[in-house]
Amino acid sequence: MDTSDQIAHQGIVTNRYGDKAVIQLMQAGSCHSCHMKDFCGVDDDERSRFEVSDSNLEIGDHVNVEISPASGFLATFWAYIFPFILMFVVIAGGSVMGLSEAILGTVALLLLVPYYLLLSAFRKHFSNHLHLHISKL
Repeated sequence: MDTSDQIAHQGIVTNRYGDKAVIQLMQAGSCHSCHMKDFCGVDDDERSRFEVSDSNLEIGDHVNVEISPASGFLATFWAYIFPFILMFVVIAGGSVMGLSEAILGTVALLLLVPYYLLLSAFRKHFSNHLHLHISKL
């Protein structure tokens, strides 16, 4: 894949423990013109943190983090879109069965707890499918 197709952000290594490095993304001026800014999350809270396995990074290192649009969509799908669809199906199905809105809302929200716990349990599986490229600046 051409590197111009990559979604890229600059970041800084803020912490290390073992072979893990914590990278804090910084919002760039180019985020405002990016077509993926609504899905990325960096534009919303101006900073985002995540950890990577890389023994070559040290605290204070400035890095460039790149991800393919396909990997970015995959992450967005499992983190936001699928849970929304799941909640919608529960609410629509319960409405057809005549359950009250209060019960449906509660069940739909409580359904997110095991979903995100399950997503967390399969974190290693997802990290094998999401390809980040990190390079020092």
